[in-house]
Amino acid sequence: MSKEFERQINEKENSIISQNFYSQLLNTYICECQAIKYSFQRIGDIPLLLPDKRKDVSLNELLDIYFSGETVDFEYKCKNCHKIVKHLKYVRFAILPKILIISLQRIDTMKNKKNNIKVIFEDFLDLDKFIDNDFLKGNSSKYKLYGVVCHMGTVNFGHYTAYLNLGLKGRWFEFNDSSVTVTGNEFPKDNAYILFYINDEIY
Repeated sequence: MSKEFERQINEKENSIISQNFYSQLLNTYICECQAIKYSFQRIGDIPLLLPDKRKDVSLNELLDIYFSGETVDFEYKCKNCHKIVKHLKYVRFAILPKILIISLQRIDTMKNKKNNIKVIFEDFLDLDKFIDNDFLKGNSSKYKLYGVVCHMGTVNFGHYTAYLNLGLKGRWFEFNDSSVTVTGNEFPKDNAYILFYINDEIY
């Protein structure tokens, strides 16, 4: 079913962006009567909410929260119990992207505030426990950190820089406006805003 969904989407939009950056999620909705409904969702990034009043949090912890499940309002009558009730929703990967984009939701536009919590992330990431094995088979779930966008400043005034690992002896390059410099094997991680991980099958 996911392949058919992907085929239909590709007929409408098939570009280098969609081929490399888009993934597909399987949404599982469980009714109070235990009836199950599925739907597919195509996404370009994984948006992760950040906790307040903490000094730091790990990327793996944020991913665990994102994929842990939530209770949601359901708009339609359940086909089993014929009631409109809340459902428990779980999400899993049905198709993994070639390049995974993780956006850290630092900006709260409603409060006009930026969350400066430190997000601890590693060079390697394994998504194995977040995939649906009934749909996703034979694909590598391992990723390597490839690029990072950082934001310094406040909601109303700030500056973006980007860091990219070009695979040249593990060196990272800093892109700051028109300036490009080599930072060596490390780079500032405290202001990470967007993370780019490339699939193991590519690098």
